Amino acid sequence: MITQHLTFSDSAKFAQSATSLVKGQGLQISHSFFNPELITSFSSGTWFPANFLPLPSWILSFIFRFFPATDTTIAFTGLLFFILSTLLIFSIGKKLHSVKAGLISALLFISSMFFQEYALNFASEIVFIPLILLFIYLMLLPKKLKLMSLIPLLLMFITRQQASVFLGSFLLAFLAIFITGKANKKKKGLVLLALALSGLLFVIISNFTANSIFSPAKVSISFNIAAGSNFGSYIRGGEYQVLSLPGLASKIFYNFYNFVKAPERLAFPPIFLLFIYSLFIKSKKKELNYFKLFTAVSFFFFLLAASATLPNARYVHPIIPLIMILAGIGLVKLAESLPSKLQKLVLVVMVLFILFPTFKHFTFDARSRTQQFNVDKPIAGKKIAGVMAENIPKGQLTITNLDAWAAWYYDLTTMWFPVEVDMLEGYQDKVDYIVITNYKEHDGDFALGEWEEVVYKPEDIQNQFLRQNYQILKKFEITPESNYENKQFIGTILKKK
Repeated sequence: MITQHLTFSDSAKFAQSATSLVKGQGLQISHSFFNPELITSFSSGTWFPANFLPLPSWILSFIFRFFPATDTTIAFTGLLFFILSTLLIFSIGKKLHSVKAGLISALLFISSMFFQEYALNFASEIVFIPLILLFIYLMLLPKKLKLMSLIPLLLMFITRQQASVFLGSFLLAFLAIFITGKANKKKKGLVLLALALSGLLFVIISNFTANSIFSPAKVSISFNIAAGSNFGSYIRGGEYQVLSLPGLASKIFYNFYNFVKAPERLAFPPIFLLFIYSLFIKSKKKELNYFKLFTAVSFFFFLLAASATLPNARYVHPIIPLIMILAGIGLVKLAESLPSKLQKLVLVVMVLFILFPTFKHFTFDARSRTQQFNVDKPIAGKKIAGVMAENIPKGQLTITNLDAWAAWYYDLTTMWFPVEVDMLEGYQDKVDYIVITNYKEHDGDFALGEWEEVVYKPEDIQNQFLRQNYQILKKFEITPESNYENKQFIGTILKKK
C-alpha cells in the first residue's frame, strides 16, 4: 500500500491554520520561524499568528468541516483545483485556437510533475494558478462579462505575493496594446495618467501596510539577500546587508542567467521552443495576439521578480500554464504547416515525446523508486515528530530543526532553530525543550553549524548556554526501514533543567 503524505511544510502550516479556523480560533498555527518577539510574549498553550496569506487555509477550513483533516483530504482538495486548472487551460486553448490546441495544452499541464506535486500538497500555487487562468478566461468573454475578472484578480492578492507581479504585467501589456491602438492622443494621455496615479497609489499603500501579511512590500527583505545565499539563515535570525544598486543588478543578472541556463527547472525544454515558435505565428485573431503579448510580458516579469528576490522556480511556475497554452497552439500550427499526410503523425510523435519523461517517471522509474524508498511508510518528518510527541507535552515551546511537522501531526508548539545557539540566551525560561536531528543537515537552509554537537556529541556539549540550562532527555534513532526516505535519522531531545 502506498501512503499519501505531504512533502511541503508550507502545506502543513496551511492545514493547521485551517483546523484552527474550524475551531473558531482564527488563523493560528503552533509553528514559527525563529522570532525573539514571539518567544518573549509566549505563554504555555498559546499559538502563533499565521504569517501568510489566508485563501488556501480558508478553502481547507471549508473542506475540513466535511472531511477529516488529513494528508489524504489535503491531496483530494488539491486534485480538485488541478482538475479545475486543466479544464480552464483546455477552454482557453479552445477559445484562442481550436479543440486540438486545448487538448494538447491540457496534456502538457497534466504531465508536469511540478504541478502534480503542488496538487498533492495543496500548495498555494495550485490555488493561484486557476485564479490566473480564470482571469484570462473571463477576459476572453464578451465585454459585459469581462468585469467578472476582477473577482479572481482580487482573490490572487490573498493567495500569493506574486499577485502584484501578475497585475503589473497585465497593466503593462494592456498599456502596450492601448498605446499602439487607434484611440486619440487625449484618450491615450488620460489612460497613461490613470495608470501612473494607480502605480503611485499602489506604492503608497504597500509602504503604509509594510508590516501586514497582505502588503507586497513584505518580500522587500528578499531583495537584499545576495545571490547564492541561503534564505534559511535569514529566517533563523541571521543578519543581512542591504545590497547596493550594482549588487542588486549583479544578483538579478546572475539569477536570470541561471533560469535561462536550466529551463528544465520550469518546464520540459521543448515546451519553451514551441512557445517561442508560437510568438512568431501570424494571426488575424486579436485575442490570440493579445494573449501572446501578455504571456511574454508576464513570463519575463515573473522571471525578473524571482531573480531579484529568491531564485526559486516555484515563484515562476504559476505563469507556466500560459506558456503551455501557447506551446499547444504552436505545436498544432507547426503540424499544420506540414503536408497533410504527415500532420497527424508529427503531432502524435511530438506529443508523445513531450509526455515521455512523465510516462517514464510513472512506469520505468516506478520500480526503482519502490526499491529506493519505502513507499508504504510515513515520511521522516512525521516519524521524528512522533518521537517528540511521546516525550514533549503540548503547549511547551520547543526549538527544533524539524520545520512544521510536529505542529501539524501532533499539535506541538515548535519554533525553528536559530543560526547560533547563543541567540537563545535570555529566553531559557520560555524554551522548555530543544530537539535537534540530522534531518536535512546537508540542505543549506537547515545547516546545523554549532548545533551539530547536540546531534553527534550530546554527552559532551561544549556550548556553555546549553550546558548550564539544558539536560539530555532522550537520544533517539529512526531506522531506514521505518521511514519513506529510507535513511537513518538520529537526534537528541534536551529538556530545561
